[in-house]
Amino acid sequence: MKELEFLRKIKSVSFATIENGQPHVRIADVMLIEDEKIYFTTARGKSFYRQLQKTPFLALAGMDENYKAIRVSGNVKMIGHDYVDKIFEANPIMNELYNGEKRDILEAFCIFKGVGEIFDLSTIPARRSRFAFGG
Repeated sequence: MKELEFLRKIKSVSFATIENGQPHVRIADVMLIEDEKIYFTTARGKSFYRQLQKTPFLALAGMDENYKAIRVSGNVKMIGHDYVDKIFEANPIMNELYNGEKRDILEAFCIFKGVGEIFDLSTIPARRSRFAFGG
């Protein structure tokens, strides 16, 4: 799906979760797009992990250098540590950041169902297109 591939091209985006009715935002990487799913990782000790366990839903947003922006919200599930190896294959720099046993602190997640919008602010008038994935 070209919209999700665009998200992978941006890579570092803002991920937003909710905890106790309050929004929490952080920059994280879209690590892989496969089968209309958005894959990312986080460490088990982080609040991001805890928030996803408690409320498996998030929103993300990003913009490229040409002022083309994307926004996605959707349902999240943890897919387990075994998928981390596949994510490392797609992102070789991860081997340097999390070498050896450091990799063991990570869990893989995916957004498996969601909706989104792409805004192209580089054109006049600006263009917006909506999309859905995962059913």
